[in-house]
Amino acid sequence: MVAFGKKLAAAAAEAPFDAAHYLDYESLKALLYDLQPLHLRAPVAENALSLAVAPATNAAAMPLAPLAEGETRTRGHEVFLERMDAELRKMDAFAHERVVAVRREVRALEALDAGADVGARLQAAGDAFLEVERYVNLNVTAVRKLLKKHDKVLPERPCAAFYTARMHDMRWVRNDYSDVVVRLSRLYAARAPAAAPADGPRGVVDERSFVRATTKYWVRSDDLSAVKLAISRHLPVLVSGGRVTEGESKDSQLVNSVYLDSPSLELYHGRLAKLPGAVALRLRWYGTGEPEEVFVERKTHRDAWTGDASVKERFRVLPGDVPRLLRAEYEPPADLPAAERRLAREVQRLVSTKRLVPTVRSQCHRTAFQLAHTNAVRASIDTNLCLINEVQREDDDHAPEQGRWYRDAARSIPSSDLTRFPFAVLELKLALAEADDLPAWLRPVLACVETNPCGGCTRQFFTRSFLGDDAAVLARSSGEE
Repeated sequence: MVAFGKKLAAAAAEAPFDAAHYLDYESLKALLYDLQPLHLRAPVAENALSLAVAPATNAAAMPLAPLAEGETRTRGHEVFLERMDAELRKMDAFAHERVVAVRREVRALEALDAGADVGARLQAAGDAFLEVERYVNLNVTAVRKLLKKHDKVLPERPCAAFYTARMHDMRWVRNDYSDVVVRLSRLYAARAPAAAPADGPRGVVDERSFVRATTKYWVRSDDLSAVKLAISRHLPVLVSGGRVTEGESKDSQLVNSVYLDSPSLELYHGRLAKLPGAVALRLRWYGTGEPEEVFVERKTHRDAWTGDASVKERFRVLPGDVPRLLRAEYEPPADLPAAERRLAREVQRLVSTKRLVPTVRSQCHRTAFQLAHTNAVRASIDTNLCLINEVQREDDDHAPEQGRWYRDAARSIPSSDLTRFPFAVLELKLALAEADDLPAWLRPVLACVETNPCGGCTRQFFTRSFLGDDAAVLARSSGEE
């Protein structure tokens, strides 16, 4: 097995950046081993101290060497910590400098005429951004390995948790630079050949004559930016809020979905078994903070062989109306369209007869990609996906609150009620005529998936959906296998 220090040196040699910008891993590791003999000391009992007893022998059962006046055994360790701080500042400054350079190039491209031939510069800007990300990931791994080694070599002076937290609070690890992806996407879209609008209102594909296929994939965090950039060259990022500027608008929106179910998880099991007419019922809202409006959504499964298509229907309610809806006491406004009024009544009847309650919530940041003139190819990427147990319990810490249908954001969530999914989820929605081929730009991405299902850039999301993961959370919290 090749030592990590050699792997780091080899990766730094292949990168476009000078090796001096990387963590000085080997030097710091050597310093650790130099310090080890100075700290071979047995643990001191916390409640037993006598000034009339010689110091305990070290971990090698040898007496400690006497110290000169004013000398301490911690000075060598302080040197290591000072070096660690300096290295973190060095990497933080360099990564930020490289992102600033990428943003400067993007700003220059935005100032050019739309007819200018800048394809090579766009590609180079995207590649430069990915190189910065590779630099960050490699050095974060190096820091974690070094800190783990530190705590193993010097177990009496652990610092891994402290410095890991400090590193994740620094801008080179913490900051969101997704505005670069959005702006590059818009530059690609502005220079793409104009496409004729599809037939129908606002260019929406008539799905009655098309076959819609939805496929989900798992994406590793270190491949996520590459996948986003690959898609954004052909499908622009949809961003709410208009113009994207540096450090402001990002490429994603927070999405919360509270799923309703019975105590026996009847809806979940019906969806999992794909029973005809199986229903999923959820309350969804967008954005941070308390919801300003809530979408009540009902998804009904239909078997494709019957010729019927699965259906998703929804209507809006104010957050204050949700408790009444869950009690089947909600009266839809008179100005609501007839179809939505009917849906509201059917939803309340379902809630009442099956005793549905808020059961689990999925939360993620969603990035959407779609052309304005057609929905033939759509994509979305969900990141920071987590699943939260919303079943209210009669205990001191989480007693049900009057009128509350999801957890109070001001309260912490017990770790047993929160599951974080370790991958991003890429979803592709295709509405193509049966005789049509996949868009040419999709083939390399899908070929990568098919030839590297486990170790490649993505992994196909076959066996689970959000509901499948939700049930795992619920089963664990309720003691089911």
